[in-house]
Amino acid sequence: MSRKRENVRQCKAIRQLIDDNKYTKALELIDAIPLEEVGSLDDLYRYAELYEKAERMDKKKEIFYHIYHRTHSRYMLNRLLRLTIRMGDMEEARELYFAYEVAGAILLNSVIFWQKQRESRRSV
Repeated sequence: MSRKRENVRQCKAIRQLIDDNKYTKALELIDAIPLEEVGSLDDLYRYAELYEKAERMDKKKEIFYHIYHRTHSRYMLNRLLRLTIRMGDMEEARELYFAYEVAGAILLNSVIFWQKQRESRRSV
């Protein structure tokens, strides 16, 4: 069986364990899977929630970083920022806040550029 199919099968088994409230067994399986090989963001969010229930915030943060690097979304950056504040790591929170502000400025500049481009097309 290919590696990808094996990972899909494991993720499905973990989802079933979580649905059956067998959290400790699910955590054992999650620890065995590399995050890079989990294809579904929904599964990664579930794993992060499970780590929060187990009070393993460092693993939750690791998953959030992985999701952020895959999506580059400002929403995920916000969740990561809130988690680091809750964990008490203020230096890392300052860096994330700066990245959050920069991401917002880039988004705003993109919207302004798009609007100006649209207006220039109308005037032609």
